[in-house]
Amino acid sequence: MIPRALAVVPHSCCSLSAPGLVGRWLMALLLAGSLTLGLASPAAAMPVPGPAEESGGEEAAALDPVVQDVVSMLERGVGEALVVRWLESSAPESGALSAEDLIALTEAGASEELIGQLLDRGTSPASERGTEMEATPAAQEPAAPAPPLVPAAASTPPPAAPPAPAAPSAKAQPPATQPPVAPAPGVAAGQARVEFEMLYAPVVGEDEEAWDLYVYLDGAVLAWVPASTLLRGDPMSFQRTLPAGRHVLRLLLERHERSGKSYRHYARVEPRQWVLEVGEGAGWQARLDVKESRFRPFADGDMEVSWQVLRGGEVTHNAEHRSEAPGGWAPLCEEVETFFDSDGRVPLAFRSEMKQCVRWQALWPEDLEAPSRTEVRQRLAQYDYRPKPLDAR
Repeated sequence: MIPRALAVVPHSCCSLSAPGLVGRWLMALLLAGSLTLGLASPAAAMPVPGPAEESGGEEAAALDPVVQDVVSMLERGVGEALVVRWLESSAPESGALSAEDLIALTEAGASEELIGQLLDRGTSPASERGTEMEATPAAQEPAAPAPPLVPAAASTPPPAAPPAPAAPSAKAQPPATQPPVAPAPGVAAGQARVEFEMLYAPVVGEDEEAWDLYVYLDGAVLAWVPASTLLRGDPMSFQRTLPAGRHVLRLLLERHERSGKSYRHYARVEPRQWVLEVGEGAGWQARLDVKESRFRPFADGDMEVSWQVLRGGEVTHNAEHRSEAPGGWAPLCEEVETFFDSDGRVPLAFRSEMKQCVRWQALWPEDLEAPSRTEVRQRLAQYDYRPKPLDAR
């Protein structure tokens, strides 16, 4: 095709025999070719994205192994109650959850309670998952001398095994369970001294029976917390010396009423499991705040539980949970059975509660040798079912 630039030649120049016309014709032809090449050159000069640019972002971050198992179970129809029991009894330790973990759990249909429990597991000892990932390559390194570390790592004591280059920064802050450098006075080796603060503020109507809060640690009675009010209630404080390590707390609302020469027992189980992880030494604090919020007589309201663990004023574990009103909590089977007839028959009024109740041993991890509910009740009877700590203030 003839370039558009050739069409601008005047009619007087149509004959090639005019002087200098050949030179002008050639110059116009060269000018048109340069314009054509100049317009095509930007497209030819555009960079072609390389393989690294095309594949960037396609590789998704790896999920936590425990999160992968939970997502797989939820997608295959396993109920959340069974998933929670698996987490409490058989699941391996998990690290802090990433944003990809939370997205995967949400897409799999996990409830906020289940995701909250996974978050609590990930905040136990800090950076467990990162530590395992760093320790594995270090254990597989050959015996050849490792390359020198950056100068910033010189102030960190060398670990037993040669770490990967990123290991010093990950281990710069020891986990909360690491023993102190100097033993605390009055605390034996392997023990932890914990200062507890507990507040229980329910809303009780004139026509309602009052429930008391009972706190259990590893299946044994830790404290009976009498009810207070939001306006004039102060937290109850006391100290305990515990073995250093991981402990499990459960909260129950209970009533123990005398009926002739015996007692009738009522108990409702708060649905969440609370973790207390402490290291060796003193300076530990644990704060429990249980408050009921409702506006009578229009609604049943709900129960707010806040659990915080500190050492030296620094928070090592923080968890909050809002559940339905205690009337919706599952009853304790062993307490319901105290209303059975002498021959073991279930009264008609308690048959529905027996279908909803939870067993005492199901509240604790399978590897924990918790005392039976009968033994716990015998212990409560020694204190007239009001085992307030002697040093409570």
